[in-house]
Amino acid sequence: MAGKVNKVEHKEPARLQPPAFPLGMRFGFARDMCILDFLDQQNNGGGRYCFYSVAITKQHAIEMVNNLTKFIESQGD
Repeated sequence: MAGKVNKVEHKEPARLQPPAFPLGMRFGFARDMCILDFLDQQNNGGGRYCFYSVAITKQHAIEMVNNLTKFIESQGD
């Protein structure tokens, strides 16, 4: 699987890491920027930790909402 992660198809940028499925998310925002933390649970029972953070602008958030709405509406119940 690891070899396929970096494969470039359709002239799109390569994904350097496979997709991850966070167990939780945390949002922090101020004025025109939002920081989105992806959370996971430690295997040793030590609690939750942030394994990746992304900073987005209001325009990024609008685009994400639009695309997530398309995803939600395209899926059947």
